[in-house]
Amino acid sequence: MATTSSGVSPQSENAAVQDSRAEKPNDGELAVAFYNAARNEAVQRISLREQTMLAWVTVLGVIGGFYFKQGIGEPRLLILVPILSLPFSVLVYRHQYINGRIWNYIAIELSPYLRQATTSAPRHWDTSKSFDQMLGRFLRVEDIISTALLAAIPIAVLLLGARVLSAIPLVWIIAGWISAIASAVLGLSWRRIP
Repeated sequence: MATTSSGVSPQSENAAVQDSRAEKPNDGELAVAFYNAARNEAVQRISLREQTMLAWVTVLGVIGGFYFKQGIGEPRLLILVPILSLPFSVLVYRHQYINGRIWNYIAIELSPYLRQATTSAPRHWDTSKSFDQMLGRFLRVEDIISTALLAAIPIAVLLLGARVLSAIPLVWIIAGWISAIASAVLGLSWRRIP
């Protein structure tokens, strides 16, 4: 029996090459695997975003509770609202932005490989006409609510609490305004949909 320079017979080498070709998934199988991975990441990011928003609402409630516990409370508590809005905004809008890119990836790059053989075949919820019709409006409303919670409330605290906040050093008020404005800019610029 003849062998190659590596000591392997030509028949064994050809069989190994054929086996490696047979084991490779086709484009459709890869697209389904990539779709599942991308969708799982998007669902996880939605959950993390919702937990972050819940934490922000809790922070607002705690600060408000301490501030209004005995009439008008400590003004230093109020300045925490705009200052803390920025880290929460970065977390929320980062998840929203990345989710937008994930759905673009699915729609643009994976979708051609995920098409069913016939147009009458059932579609997955994410690619259904029903989902597509409601998605744009729903995301706009969700973005407005997120921006109201993360930017409008801190700005309102700064405007409505200006007299109370005047007892705080100017540097903290400036930091509050920068944080609140940065939160608003993030809300308006990190859009999920074009």
